[in-house]
Amino acid sequence: MAHIQFNIITIAKLFQEIIGIDIQVTNTNIEQLYGKVDRLYCDHQTFKVDASFVNLRPEIQEFRLFIDVKKDDGKIFIDYILKHSVKQFSFNTKASKGVTLPENMSKIVFFLEKVSLLDSLPVFDLIVTKNIKCHLIMTKTSLPEDAFYYIQAKLRDKISLKRSLTAYQINDILRQQQIGTIVFIFGSWAFIDRVKAAAMEQGFSTNEMFYEGNGKKLDTVFCVKCYRKMKLHNSEQTCVHCHTKLVVSNHFSKRLDAYLGYIDL
Repeated sequence: MAHIQFNIITIAKLFQEIIGIDIQVTNTNIEQLYGKVDRLYCDHQTFKVDASFVNLRPEIQEFRLFIDVKKDDGKIFIDYILKHSVKQFSFNTKASKGVTLPENMSKIVFFLEKVSLLDSLPVFDLIVTKNIKCHLIMTKTSLPEDAFYYIQAKLRDKISLKRSLTAYQINDILRQQQIGTIVFIFGSWAFIDRVKAAAMEQGFSTNEMFYEGNGKKLDTVFCVKCYRKMKLHNSEQTCVHCHTKLVVSNHFSKRLDAYLGYIDL
């Protein structure tokens, strides 16, 4: 994608590690509601950053950029634009599956790990903009105190802090949800798999679950003999659990979140 150019409206510290920059597009029209950024360009310089953005007002192309100043060149970029009174810069967006906000939902139950905090911030703004009820669940050790207060003020709804999130607790939370509730999961892929499994156990369909994983996702194979999963290595491989030789199908099961491994006859 070509560089997207912006004028800076305001810059503010949102909490300990995140700076928010409100910006307006000057060279194109962007329909994407939110996304990720890994490169910022300013005065012929390139800054590698960990950042995300949200389209706050599509009709006038006003966005908010969230930059983690503790990673990569985040702090260097912020210091530079403040020191030199920079008014314009540009960036490229990263490819992202992203989540959507389905119509006619009654509520979102949002499971979050700190590792995906930056990715979740644009979604919180979308939830607020669309006035959707949200229940956020995370562990007590997940967030700095000022980050918790920022999110609490933003959502204005129920936030549950747990000492830990066991399978039993996740199931219990999901069991209490009303019809029409959508499940959002932001975190490591292992965390996502845990919550998805619990959601399916409580009757949620794959169309009622949306997730954004942090890091590289490893493909898995589902063994049709022992009904267990393992990492995908080759089109033909042996099940690590029951030692059956499998032929891996091209069919990907959304329900199982894995490719099907059939018995090699």
